[in-house]
Amino acid sequence: MAKKKNDDAFYENLALETKGELLENLSKVAYFIDSGNLAVNWICSGKFINGGIPGGKICEVFGPEASGKSLWGYRLLSAIQQMGGIGVYFDCERAINPNFVKAVGKVDTNKTLVYCLPTFDQIETKIIHAVTAIRKHKGKEIPILFVWDSIGVTMTEREWNDVANVKDSKDTTKEQPGERAKKAGAVLRKLNPFLDDNNATLYIVNQQRSKVGVIFGDPNTTSGGGKALPYYASLRLAMGVQKKIEDKVLEIPVGINLRVAVKKNRSFTPFLETHGVQLYFDQGINPLGGLLSALIGAKRVRPSGKGNYVVQEPWADGKEIKFKASKERNDVPMSLLFDCPAIVDATSEEQLRTYLGTFAEAIELSTSADMSEIDVDVEGTDVSELVSQFSE
Repeated sequence: MAKKKNDDAFYENLALETKGELLENLSKVAYFIDSGNLAVNWICSGKFINGGIPGGKICEVFGPEASGKSLWGYRLLSAIQQMGGIGVYFDCERAINPNFVKAVGKVDTNKTLVYCLPTFDQIETKIIHAVTAIRKHKGKEIPILFVWDSIGVTMTEREWNDVANVKDSKDTTKEQPGERAKKAGAVLRKLNPFLDDNNATLYIVNQQRSKVGVIFGDPNTTSGGGKALPYYASLRLAMGVQKKIEDKVLEIPVGINLRVAVKKNRSFTPFLETHGVQLYFDQGINPLGGLLSALIGAKRVRPSGKGNYVVQEPWADGKEIKFKASKERNDVPMSLLFDCPAIVDATSEEQLRTYLGTFAEAIELSTSADMSEIDVDVEGTDVSELVSQFSE
C-alpha cells in the first residue's frame, strides 16, 4: 500500500512539473446538452435526463433534406440557454425563420446571436472572436453552442470573391477539385482544440446526397467537410424521415416521425439508433418518442410476452412494474416514468415532471387520436415542401 501511494505521488508530481495531466483525472465530457428527446440523449451519451450531445466537442448531424437537422439545432439552442449558456447560429443557407425557431425549438430569440457568413474563414474567425468576447465578459464556465447551418453551402474565399465580383454568370470560376474539403479540414483542425479548451460546442449540419452512377456500394455521401469532418467530429448522427404526421380533422401536416442513428461516438457506444421520434412543426419534440427500444438497450426494461414489458432491478426499486407498449410505435406510457423516475435517471418525480413540462404540448399531440402518421419516400421530398409551407 505504501509503495502504491509513493507511485501515485511520483506521477502526480511529474504531471505538475511537465504541465501534463493524469489520465485518471481527465473527464471525457464535462457536460451534455439536452436534445429534447430521452432516447436520443441515451444513444448519444448513455444518459437519459442530463444526457445529450457532448459539450465542448464537434457534433455532425447529416441526412436528406427536411429530416429535422436544422430543427434539432434550434432545440439545442434552447437547451444551452436553459443551462445559462449562450447560443450562436450561423445561417449560411439564409433560411432561418424567427417565428419557426421559437415555435419548434422554444428558443429565446432575444438572446440568440445570428450571423449570415458565407465562407469557412469568416466562420472560423467569428467563432474565435465570439468565444474570446464571451469569456472576457461572462467568465470561463458559461457554456457556448455554435450551430453551423450548413457546412454544405459554405464557400472558400476564392469562391465567394468570384460570386461577389462576377458580372456575367458565365464568368464564374468552377470549384476546384478538393478545394472546399481542404479548407474545411484546415478550419476544423484549428477549431477542434480551441473549442475543447474553451468549453464551446459546435453542432454542424450537413446534407446527404446520392452519388450519380454508383452501382456497387453505398450511393449516399455527405456533401460538406470532406473526410475531415467525420474525423474531427466526436459525435455523428444520421437522421431520416420515416413518416409525416397529419392532423386528421384539419387535413394538414403537423410534423415528422424520425429515425436517428449514431454513426460515430467518442463519448458512448457507437452505432446505436432509435426510431419513432416525433417532431412537431409548432410544438417541438416529443421527449418520449423512441424510448422503448432505448430502455431495452439500457437493460432497464425487458420484454415479457407480446406487447408486455417489465422494469428490471434496481430501477423497479423492489416493486413489480409491468406495462404495455407498442414496439412499432416505440414509446412508453408517461405513467410508467412517474412510477419509477429513476428508469430515466431522474432523481425524483418532481424533477421528471419539470423536465417533461417543457414538452407538454408535443406529448399531448403524440397521444392525440386526431393525429395520423403516413409513410414518406426515403428522400423526404414531401416533407421538405411541408416544412417550407409551414414556416412561410
